[in-house]
Amino acid sequence: MSDFVVHFTKPPAAETSVGTAVQASGGDGLHTWLAEQHALDRSGYHPWIEILGEGRLRAGEKPLGAARSQPALAELHRVVCFSEIPLDMLERLVGQRSLYGVGFRKDVLVAKGGAPLWYLDKDGAQAQIIQREIRDRAAGGVDPRDPLWRLTPFIDNPGNYPSGAYRFEWEREWRVVGDMCFDPSEVAFLFLPEDAHAKARQFFVDARVGHIGPDYLCPYIDPRWEIAQIQNALSNLPDAPAPSPAVTPWWL
Repeated sequence: MSDFVVHFTKPPAAETSVGTAVQASGGDGLHTWLAEQHALDRSGYHPWIEILGEGRLRAGEKPLGAARSQPALAELHRVVCFSEIPLDMLERLVGQRSLYGVGFRKDVLVAKGGAPLWYLDKDGAQAQIIQREIRDRAAGGVDPRDPLWRLTPFIDNPGNYPSGAYRFEWEREWRVVGDMCFDPSEVAFLFLPEDAHAKARQFFVDARVGHIGPDYLCPYIDPRWEIAQIQNALSNLPDAPAPSPAVTPWWL
């Protein structure tokens, strides 16, 4: 198990067109350029830097959880997903998403209403009880104030998967219902490729000195590192470099 939960970004779907992204941006010059870069990027970087800039992880559009099929409860089942996967077992998760991510201590998520998922086999007795409770309440008209709906986003029913397919055991999922806002001080570490660490730290030092944006001066981790490197990064954060004369965005 891990003391942390992590969230990795995913690049836009391959079918996301630049034209669609630009249209959604509203046509403003800067926003158009950002939309173009976002649509073309397949690294996961652009959604990551947007998350850090906003201090917000946005809930997915698709509702998740045991009562996700109830239309009246869809908004209560839109969540942000995290993984409790040990930091030396990230390869498969990174392969499904990207090298860019953010890590939090578990207690930060608990304070924001987050919790680990309760996975119930879809044919098991416990899952049948939960589904019966959902059906009974839905039959009388869904009351969004019912306390059960505060639990169902954290319950799921995985079925039987063919060999090699996705299984919940390797991800150890946590969820927060709705968008999750956070302060840089609540971030335990950032994931990004090693060759960008020095530039990223310099940029955030300059952001702090110049009061021009959030400053993430936490440890940086390349998720491809061996566990000894990761442990070293978490225990021996280097001194911050002196601010540079001019602030140049490190992502350009």
